Amino acid sequence: MANSLLFCKPCGVSYIPAPISCLDHVPLEIWQQIFLILLSSETVSALDEIYGSIWGRATPPIPSQGKLILPQTPSTISQVCSHWKEYAFGMPDFWNVFFVKAPRSKSPASTINLTRLINSRLSLSRSMPLKICINSKEDEEGARTFIRSIIPSSSRWETVHFHIPPNVLGELSSLRPTDLPLLTSLKTHIQIYALGTVSVAQQLKLFEKIPPIRRFCTSYLPPQICHIYAGLEELHIQENRSETWSTLSVLAACPKLRVLTLSGVGITLNNASTADLVLPELHTLNLEHPTGRERLLEMMQLPKLQALTIGGSCSGESTRSVFSAIITLMDRSKISSLESLSIYFERHFTDPTLLVSFLSRNPLLKKLRIDDTWKFLNHRPLVTDCLLRALTLTSIDNDGLPSVPYLCSQLQSISLMGCSDFEDGILLALLNSRCRPTQFSVHKNDSLAQSFPVSVNGCRSPATLKEVNISIKRNFGGQLLEMAESLRLIGLSIDLRRV
Repeated sequence: MANSLLFCKPCGVSYIPAPISCLDHVPLEIWQQIFLILLSSETVSALDEIYGSIWGRATPPIPSQGKLILPQTPSTISQVCSHWKEYAFGMPDFWNVFFVKAPRSKSPASTINLTRLINSRLSLSRSMPLKICINSKEDEEGARTFIRSIIPSSSRWETVHFHIPPNVLGELSSLRPTDLPLLTSLKTHIQIYALGTVSVAQQLKLFEKIPPIRRFCTSYLPPQICHIYAGLEELHIQENRSETWSTLSVLAACPKLRVLTLSGVGITLNNASTADLVLPELHTLNLEHPTGRERLLEMMQLPKLQALTIGGSCSGESTRSVFSAIITLMDRSKISSLESLSIYFERHFTDPTLLVSFLSRNPLLKKLRIDDTWKFLNHRPLVTDCLLRALTLTSIDNDGLPSVPYLCSQLQSISLMGCSDFEDGILLALLNSRCRPTQFSVHKNDSLAQSFPVSVNGCRSPATLKEVNISIKRNFGGQLLEMAESLRLIGLSIDLRRV
């Protein structure tokens, strides 16, 4: 604040109090907007409904030390001064989203103190809808205490994520669908999920307690009949093994499903069969550890499928057979191309030519993400000279169109993460061919931002690669940095870094 000023008067000297600071005239609404901006800058991965490209998957490893309740911004701001405390305490939307982590020491005192913080935030959030994540996967008593502290506010639950021991689900047994009028998203994730895990019955009872919701993530295969399916738009089943016919029966009861994620390998019993399953609204399919999912894929029709994420372990010849099953699915669904493809294999035996072949079946692909972070487990990288050469436009005819077919002509965004097995010059050639639109424009006055959908001789002219995100696990030359900077200057989004 301003310093006190000394004023002289004819009759003597007196001290005049400091004038009111200009900050004191800042409207309350301005301060509140500043606080919300500060809050939005605090990244709390456990609160993200989307981690990676799959909602509902296990959150990133959480350090054993650190703050037990997040975000910290509300608490920090409210302790700066009495004015800020008053402003912050008057903002219910400043306190209605929080993540709770069980203390490292399983002492009753620590649990009690954390429960007080939970109750304080619940009180300050007033009547606002709540988004809550509780991570107490190794502390059953702590998890029970935390669940009990938020149950009185169940009428305000909107998004709830529980990473807790399975036996603790019994704490929700007193709830009824009418107690959860705002609930739209529910995630229950246990430490180890597998068929036959303790408390499957508790999980099944949970389906009777919740109202119709939009998003659901579960560590057990849901029952074949359940009232929540009619309006369900997003489903994530996290099972170590899922039986094909049982999974199909559940999916058949979800006519409005738009996003489906299956984590865990598939197994198919021979004593059952069913008609082909059509999911008319499903546009996103995520397969994590897809070994054994071929039969399921062969039984499905997804006429609106646009985005595919495939990753995790894919041993033996599974990669080839899964890609083949996906192509069959696309053909049966009359889909000429995906628009988005994300691959993040951990263990695999993928030949580079197999990936190139799969990409060739998706000529209208707009977004491609390949994560090679786990290649040290395979000694077989996905991002190679072979892939980069295949994605590079190398020949232009007189009309400004490729004289030979090349991969993914409409590609606008590419992410290559944790890669290293390629030559800098080959990546330079790819960026130069994809990010320099004037080289391939049919009309010389096209702007840099255009995607060039013009057709000549039945072929689409290439799109400009507008977004590039590449992380490299080795040193790279200055030419790549110079190229990245020159592309930024013409308005493209380029992120090139060493990891």
